[in-house]
Amino acid sequence: MIAARFSPAMADTPKTDILLVDDEPRNLLALQQLLEAPDRNLVLAGSGDEALRAVLKCDFAVILLDVRMPALDGFETAKLIRGRTRSRQTPIIFVTGVYEDVSSVSRGYEVGAVDYILKPIVPDVLKSKVSVFVELYRKTAELNRQKEALRAEARASGQRFYDLVQGLDAIVWEARADQNRFSFVSQRAESMLGYSVGRWLAEPDFRTCIIHHDDATATRAAYERAYREGGTHALEYRVTAADGRELWLRDHVYAKHGGDGDNGAQDGHAQVRGVMVDITRQKEIEAALAGHSEHLEELVEARTADLSALSAHLENVREEEKAGLARELHDELGSILTALALDVSWLQKRMNNSGQPFADKLQAVRGLIDSAVKTTRGIMQDLRPTLLDDVGIAAAISWQSQEFSKRNGIACKLELFDEQAKLDEMRSISLFRILQEALTNITRHAQASEVRIVLRSGDDGIALEVHDNGIGIAANDAHKPMSHGLTGMRERVRRLGGRIAIAAPSGGGTLIEVVLPAAIAGADGVLASAGDPAVSGASLSIVSR
Repeated sequence: MIAARFSPAMADTPKTDILLVDDEPRNLLALQQLLEAPDRNLVLAGSGDEALRAVLKCDFAVILLDVRMPALDGFETAKLIRGRTRSRQTPIIFVTGVYEDVSSVSRGYEVGAVDYILKPIVPDVLKSKVSVFVELYRKTAELNRQKEALRAEARASGQRFYDLVQGLDAIVWEARADQNRFSFVSQRAESMLGYSVGRWLAEPDFRTCIIHHDDATATRAAYERAYREGGTHALEYRVTAADGRELWLRDHVYAKHGGDGDNGAQDGHAQVRGVMVDITRQKEIEAALAGHSEHLEELVEARTADLSALSAHLENVREEEKAGLARELHDELGSILTALALDVSWLQKRMNNSGQPFADKLQAVRGLIDSAVKTTRGIMQDLRPTLLDDVGIAAAISWQSQEFSKRNGIACKLELFDEQAKLDEMRSISLFRILQEALTNITRHAQASEVRIVLRSGDDGIALEVHDNGIGIAANDAHKPMSHGLTGMRERVRRLGGRIAIAAPSGGGTLIEVVLPAAIAGADGVLASAGDPAVSGASLSIVSR
């Protein structure tokens, strides 16, 4: 019979099984007492048949097998144990008490013995040998448990990854670049595009077959570049679904070139993986937004043109009103003041000796009349410089610079071209108003001591430059919402189809340069600006020189 004796130990302590086989009960008892330990489970067998039944039920760390036993001896028993796959690697130590058995040692090794022990047994030697096999068994068992745990975790991770891939609202795929065939495609490929997964895997270069013909050449080239360069790439193209629908896909492609020990590629060829996402809805939204944006731009351009035309009309009306008011001041108030001055002069000549107080009073009246005349002329010049209409822009700029220097004590240097013909009225007044605004800004902000004004003509039109030696202008100041002066300049230039630039030269100060296109004759022969009233936008740039 098979007998087992379990030593007391903690219930959760794993025990190692050892099989002791001998037909002499006293030998079994001696071996049991010699080898028992808390972490061992000793199984006793009195014959070869009992040993075989025990091997069928349990895996042993080591088997101690008596050579000479009735019926089935140790050699036959060992041979049968080795013949079973599960116990083929179990270590067997033969134990014999007969000296003549030494001649059969070679036979024992032939049937699978790992060692041979002669009786009488030396306890320390036996314990040492058994301990070695017990420890080896435990380590092997622990390694097997770890390997199985890793396999289980790998299977679970693989299943989780598979479930994740199949659950994605995208097509996950894998291929080898050199084979030009998919090796894996997720189930979403079938529901998204209508083609079976089997077809994706079976047909060579299946992807190219479904790419929209207008995108085919560029898309193939993009994939080839991705395979060749490696790394991550994002490709967008159209495909034709099985039901004829046209869809947009974005394919996030990752290509890895392999080498020795590189699991990302095989035989040095790129292993390619990708995720295809349906972006059809996104493209439809982008197209709709683009259409709305284009429509809004058209509306803005139309409104801008309307506002520009209105602004030009209002500006013309203002200038006409100023000119009319200046004429009325000249014709009406000027005539009255002139008549008063003549009357006072007539009275002064005929006073004779009428009294000094009366003479002084007439002189005071004459002074008031002269002051009124001077003030009226100043108002008329501010409303509409007569020089601008009578002589031209160069003379008007010269007069304005002199007045500026008188009022502010800032020197003005002029470089004016020899004007052969007058500019048309709109460009003349626009240049003059821009100059006035530039000089006003210099007075308020520049802290300058000198201003250089240049008026020149060329192939590109008429140019006006105003350069001061003040503290300069910051780039963001020109675009501040409250920079009304610069905004006014820009609007005037834009209406005439010109350009304006504001620079901060390396030598300091601020440079304003305005260029207006040459005038052209209208259908009625009257000179007009090429940009009148607003045919193109002016450019405003801030430059550091």
